[in-house]
Amino acid sequence: MGGLLAAVAISGAGTAQAQSALRPGAGQATVQRLCATCHTLDNVTRRNHTSDEWDAILGRMIDRGLIATDDQLDDAAAYLTRNYGPGSPKAVAAAPAGVPAKKTR
Repeated sequence: MGGLLAAVAISGAGTAQAQSALRPGAGQATVQRLCATCHTLDNVTRRNHTSDEWDAILGRMIDRGLIATDDQLDDAAAYLTRNYGPGSPKAVAAAPAGVPAKKTR
């Protein structure tokens, strides 16, 4: 039983940490829910993609077993394009606690 509680506690901590790695905005929770199950959010947000590219990426994730409604996919694609699309700042990987994140020019 203790192991189960520890696993739940660790899972919850990871979710909170992963949530904070995303830029705030409409669709953030959807991306967290859909993507962080299989990926680190750094893996999801480290490159900027166009709307068509995000749609194709989400399509590949559906092919690999992602379960999502059309509304969730639209919400995620809109969020990702808005926050991690052309013209948006590159994502900066979260630094370990106590270490300042590197600044981009």
